[in-house]
Amino acid sequence: MMFVCFLWHVHQPPGDKRHLVEAASKSYQPLLRFYLESGLDTSFNITGVTVDQAVKLSLDFVPLLRDGVSSGIIDLTASGFYHLILPLTPTWEVEEDIKLVLKVFRETLSYSPEGFFPPELAWSPFLADILRRLGFKWVVVSDKVFRMADPRCPEEEIFFPYWLEGVRGKHIVGVLQHYGLSQMLWEIYAGKKTIEDFVSVLEQYSLMEERLGERYHPYAATKPLLVVSTDAELLGLKWKRGLEALSRIYELAEDISGLKLCSVKTALKDNVPKKVFYMPSGSWSHDARFTVWLDRPENDVINTLVGEARRKFELSRCIVLTLKSMGFRVDDAEQLLQEALENLMLGEMSDGRGWDAAPERRRFCYNHLLESIEKSDESIKKALEKASRRIKK
Repeated sequence: MMFVCFLWHVHQPPGDKRHLVEAASKSYQPLLRFYLESGLDTSFNITGVTVDQAVKLSLDFVPLLRDGVSSGIIDLTASGFYHLILPLTPTWEVEEDIKLVLKVFRETLSYSPEGFFPPELAWSPFLADILRRLGFKWVVVSDKVFRMADPRCPEEEIFFPYWLEGVRGKHIVGVLQHYGLSQMLWEIYAGKKTIEDFVSVLEQYSLMEERLGERYHPYAATKPLLVVSTDAELLGLKWKRGLEALSRIYELAEDISGLKLCSVKTALKDNVPKKVFYMPSGSWSHDARFTVWLDRPENDVINTLVGEARRKFELSRCIVLTLKSMGFRVDDAEQLLQEALENLMLGEMSDGRGWDAAPERRRFCYNHLLESIEKSDESIKKALEKASRRIKK
């Protein structure tokens, strides 16, 4: 048996409500209804900031998500709240970001996800420890990073679940996104490939898995899975007949022996990895590294501002918490600190630092990072003013 798991990524950065409303009506809601009406189980990944915006705008796809997770049809993965590049972010901030998305999932969807989809599939071994501590059981990583790390690994052995090593020896189950199949959906949309081409590749992998079972007995108890993951707005918003194409893929795949289309959660049930693998740091990008978020001059400026805003916040928090421990009332300063942290994370989002980030997204990040710096300064000022007045008394 080989599993094929569609995992639809739902993320809209704040600042463009019109685009979120359009994506929800043309892509997210029709796609969710397709699965709810067909009863096919699948995986969705949605960022906390997207859920938060959707709730404030009373968008219909939030109730549909609730229906999907409560019925077990939708397996929902978490992806952090603000879509930060986690390996480029301090561990305390990574934990804060992930805790925020877990909180919004509990409060809005009454759901605790087992899987984690790192923003931009940006992985580093230190994440294994954090994710396990926060209750996650598995994580999606990029097959491009895997191939760079072990280019000698035969193709038929790549798409098994693995135990990914953490920096302290702690392991988490890792499943690999199939970059080629994920991109093929866009190629079908562009007219470069056909639905039949896509299904033919699935059939070839199914035959490959059959041969693998014959050759390697140790693998017999572990079944491979292909994770096909892309932006949900491809279907509907961009590709008008995308849902028809998806329905056809499911229809043709039914005829492939030994192949099952399902959610990642279903594929991992009683499907325990046999191998441990040290997955190095990297992402889905062209060189499997983080260069698309680091290389350009505009990114240098944003990254410099991120560093300044983070240092200001950490200094302000240290001073405010010290004064609080001494018995000073610093409620106003703490509120400003919270606002500084929110602005810092908004400014760090990957959307403002990408290879082709739109100018308005870069401006959005600039503005929030400058706002974070100002809020941190105000926080220190408020705390010291109160402390000074009390000492004078």
